[in-house]
Amino acid sequence: MLNKIAPICFKYNLKKAKMDSTTRDLDIYVIMHYLDKKEKNITSGGKGSTFMQTEKAAYDYWDSQHKRSFFIADEAMKQLKIRITATKRSSILYKLKSKVKVVRDLLTAINTKTIVFGNSLDALLQITPNVVSSRNSEAENKRIRDAFDNNKISTIGSFKKLKQGANLSDLDNCIMMSYYSTSKDLIQRIGRLRDNGKKGNIFILLTENTQEEIWLEKMLAEAQDYKIIYCPNVEYAIKKYKQNK
Repeated sequence: MLNKIAPICFKYNLKKAKMDSTTRDLDIYVIMHYLDKKEKNITSGGKGSTFMQTEKAAYDYWDSQHKRSFFIADEAMKQLKIRITATKRSSILYKLKSKVKVVRDLLTAINTKTIVFGNSLDALLQITPNVVSSRNSEAENKRIRDAFDNNKISTIGSFKKLKQGANLSDLDNCIMMSYYSTSKDLIQRIGRLRDNGKKGNIFILLTENTQEEIWLEKMLAEAQDYKIIYCPNVEYAIKKYKQNK
């Protein structure tokens, strides 16, 4: 209905914004991350029988189930299985405890205001209690926003609530702990870094040999005019960040 009344006739993408100098100068850090193979911290199995798995074992299982789904003969069952296994696999990526540690390490090196985006509120809450979310009352979300804008806190977290339209005071850094595949997500999150005369930083975690490699490739399709720094680990990212300040 909305498309009929007010169809989109023009899209202003990142490349155009960069050419017109209407967007902030940014460095994009892609930080390699690896599924944990040692600690069994993921609960698997059904209600009657649960067991613990490592991140890698749990991800590999649902990834293999997802790939097998495409060979199911019954079309309705095939589509159902594809959706279920894709959701299970994504959920693991969104909640990885090993990612929480990487983000915490990164935050210790950043001394300016930062927003952390993630697709799991539980994972975000392991990083900061200051998460704006649908779980909170409007009053609580406002309290967190005001504390950030008034420089009482330097880190704020969000899944969807602050993705678009939110003007955050003096924001310099955006950490993307987890994400989807569309370039729109990156555009919206870059948009939180309003121009304040200083260079902004985007940090994106990329889990090796997972669906995130495909998602990130799609996300970065429109960001090739920005400086993209590929980092083998968080220590390297911190080193480059300090050099580029």
